[in-house]
Amino acid sequence: MAGTIEDYKKYDFDNNAEFKAFLDETKPPVPPKAMEFVRRHWYKQNINQSFEPNYDGSLPTFSEKDEQEAAGEHFHDGKKCTGHHGHSHSHSSPQEASNTANNS
Repeated sequence: MAGTIEDYKKYDFDNNAEFKAFLDETKPPVPPKAMEFVRRHWYKQNINQSFEPNYDGSLPTFSEKDEQEAAGEHFHDGKKCTGHHGHSHSHSSPQEASNTANNS
């Protein structure tokens, strides 16, 4: 495990085009205090799936749903959303969620 932690610490996020594109596409922009969280989870998802993002216990713990939303994933009626359709992530009712999805 130590090797993966050292690899993460040495990883050059600033010069990785994919990571830079990910940050450019993230709306709203990642606040500086959340950057370490985002980097660790992006690294696990895109570089080394065996990497443990909370290897030192310094990250807040989130539910799987919170982690998916932090990674830009969200769901409608239990199915992963596959499109960017400019809707609010806080639907007040199932009907409103359905109407929003149908209008995009």
